[in-house]
Amino acid sequence: MKSSSGSLLAPPHPLLEADDDGLIGDSFPERRIRLTPTGHDVLSGRQRWTDLRPVDRWFGGTRLWPDSLWRWDSEKKSMGSEEATTPTTEQLIAALSSLESCDAAVEKLWDMGDLAFSPLSRAVLDSSLSSRARACCAELIGNLVPVGVEWLLEVLSSPNDEAADFAAWGLRWNKDPHRIETALFDLVSSSHARVRLNAARALQFIYIDLQGWDPAVLRLAGDPDERVRVAALELLVELAEVDTLLGRLSVEEVASILELAAKDPCQEARNLGVELGLVLGRVDLETEEEPPQD
Repeated sequence: MKSSSGSLLAPPHPLLEADDDGLIGDSFPERRIRLTPTGHDVLSGRQRWTDLRPVDRWFGGTRLWPDSLWRWDSEKKSMGSEEATTPTTEQLIAALSSLESCDAAVEKLWDMGDLAFSPLSRAVLDSSLSSRARACCAELIGNLVPVGVEWLLEVLSSPNDEAADFAAWGLRWNKDPHRIETALFDLVSSSHARVRLNAARALQFIYIDLQGWDPAVLRLAGDPDERVRVAALELLVELAEVDTLLGRLSVEEVASILELAAKDPCQEARNLGVELGLVLGRVDLETEEEPPQD
């Protein structure tokens, strides 16, 4: 296995890596060779080797090149020429940035299921991609239970990860409520303001599908970080508007939240407190029964 242009070890897209690049000599049998991330993608079908290393060669009287590649058809049990028109995962992810091609790309990536997880997760972390593409990738990952959900929660729990906003968006469909909500309710008590903010934003995106509740969320209304307080009040307003808070808050808890908001030095927080009071004033928070009629 020499380091030639056709070697699986050669850059720029090696499928294999070894403890020692010089795989020639008496010690070759002892050398360890393993798949690279690209190698795993090719092996699983997420990526095509011929897209990474375009072929243009003659075998006998047959030319193999990008517009005419002979492949083994596992269904037909025969060799045949295949037009190289199937987009790669990376091409589909790039297409997410375009409003015209986004929907079609999402559908193809959706059909790939767990096979798309590795390139999708790399895309969410790739700051060179458009926000649209990263958000779409995160949303697709959020539908992969449990591997995708666990990965998004891990990103969300990092206090320094700029991809956390995309991870919060990816959890919006709440595909695994017990796992997601348990984790988010734990994160609202984190010692890191950024993590508390991440959790509040994720709960905001989920709000209409929120199935559980934890009083720890209320403490965010008095958080030392202004961004967290605003996100928490926005969440409470949204929950109140869809009656999710019905029967979950006492009159005393409401009074405490509204008092905190009224004294908040941030104008946006004070405005949200007024809005919350107006929304909550329409319902009886301690009972779901209809008020008595005259």
